[in-house]
Amino acid sequence: MGVLGKDLFDIHRPRTHVKVQFGTEGYWVEDDPTMIPYGAALTELLNYDGCDTAMLHNRIVRLYLSNSEDVTAIRERYAWFLEDTFPPVFEKKKGQRKKPLAQRIYERGLDGLVSGVSLGKSPEVDAPQVNIQYAVLEVDEEHHELVEKLYFDRLADFVYVELMRGLQRGFVPKRCANCGRWFLQTPGASYNYCDQPAPNSEEGKTCREVGSTKSFRAKVLNHPVWAIHQRAYKKYFARTKKGTMTKAEFLAWETESERLRDEALAEYDRAKTEKEKAAIVKRLREELNRA
Repeated sequence: MGVLGKDLFDIHRPRTHVKVQFGTEGYWVEDDPTMIPYGAALTELLNYDGCDTAMLHNRIVRLYLSNSEDVTAIRERYAWFLEDTFPPVFEKKKGQRKKPLAQRIYERGLDGLVSGVSLGKSPEVDAPQVNIQYAVLEVDEEHHELVEKLYFDRLADFVYVELMRGLQRGFVPKRCANCGRWFLQTPGASYNYCDQPAPNSEEGKTCREVGSTKSFRAKVLNHPVWAIHQRAYKKYFARTKKGTMTKAEFLAWETESERLRDEALAEYDRAKTEKEKAAIVKRLREELNRA
């Protein structure tokens, strides 16, 4: 299997010579003033089926589109790398510290694939040396940014740099757990689902909305604390419909119930015996149903 980096592809160079200026959160292609987030080009390529060119908006991708060998190889190699490094489910749970992307690569034993040295220094397999220059870019009249200016002759070389710079900053293409399409996860975010319309959704919901509902139902079905809280919620919400409880009273109960639920969840996770867990569940049931 090929590896990422200098030995990813052995593909002839097209004539295109593209200037890209890399900044803090994205890059600029040629003289286009629109900043593109890291990973956007690779995400488009991963979703590209070779038919609908209208879906390709990234300028550098369109410039290289005629070289179908590049596109096919990138889709195969990078899809494998991303799915093996970042499995479909790595959504951060509440209170859980998000693991750095580089740490995930290291723990999966794939750190050697990003250096591109395993095939040696043969000019037939190594990517060309990329020369870096620096420039001050005018983002707008009041904002300027010091950027790195690089030139690329191959799509393979550009995608390699785009992905690695993106991973340094927290940008990573990720496959949606609902529809299977790729979406760009931005720094600080952690989702298993994209925000595109979900397939077969009669209500026009997005995959993220559908996935959120599925996740919540799974929590209710598989955790007694969530199940008790949800039953109590439905009971008191029904009272507001009947007029036996005011909206203000319900909102006050809801706020308090969420506090009690979160405390019970934390205690439940720390409990070491089934007896302790049962006591926590019983206490929460009594606290939520006092009104």
